[in-house]
Amino acid sequence: MNITSIYRHPAELDVEAMLSRELPYPDSFTPEDRIAERMSRVRMGLAHVMTEITPTLEPEQAEVINCWLDKILALVNITLIDVSSEEKA
Repeated sequence: MNITSIYRHPAELDVEAMLSRELPYPDSFTPEDRIAERMSRVRMGLAHVMTEITPTLEPEQAEVINCWLDKILALVNITLIDVSSEEKA
């Protein structure tokens, strides 16, 4: 038996509560709507890690992680801009 199926880190529950969608998508949601909504949740998670978690790390670790997360967040933001411009077209 896989131990990860039995034990879940307490933080995993917090992450799921913050980032999971409680209800299914409405039938009226287009694929673009779903992408935009998911990317917004990703953005919220990245912002949480950058503002709440990395400040508690050693300064060098936090700086490296913030560099990575900043670039990932930029990709998310660009994707959200693309999705919103496609919806207007």
